[in-house]
Amino acid sequence: MTRPFWRPMRPDDLPAVNAVADRVHEAYPEDPQVFTERLALFPAGCRVAEGPQGPLGYAVAHPWGLLPPPLDSLLKRLPSAPDCLYLHDVALLPETRGAGMGEALVADLLALAAQIGAPRLALTAVYETPRYWSRFGFTPYRTPEIDAKLASYGPTAQFMVRPLDQE
Repeated sequence: MTRPFWRPMRPDDLPAVNAVADRVHEAYPEDPQVFTERLALFPAGCRVAEGPQGPLGYAVAHPWGLLPPPLDSLLKRLPSAPDCLYLHDVALLPETRGAGMGEALVADLLALAAQIGAPRLALTAVYETPRYWSRFGFTPYRTPEIDAKLASYGPTAQFMVRPLDQE
């Protein structure tokens, strides 16, 4: 069996991306325009997990600050001097799990963050994923402002960061 791999997202992938999002993130629905906008604003940060039968997942990242955007919101524009490369969302169908997709994604995003001059990666961990992300060097990062922004992600959400210069 061919292992899934990350490739650049294309506009024609958006229906599959939305289908994966609806299936994986039932508790965190987002309007399809969110993915359309992220792809238009920063295509370099949008990836699809490709399998033998087509898309099996996706990842969306973009330059941002250290305050996560509210869930299901449009950005309108990106900052000119980002504090981080923000991993807005990653969703993988069950058949891709355990195939090393997270490790490959983090490596790609670290390189991309360096290219755009962002000093760190950041993400909002939902469900029971903080322990998973900590395997890749992410640690919780809290301020009262961040806690307020995380309200739309639910009570267990954690904002996490990983500096680029971390080994």
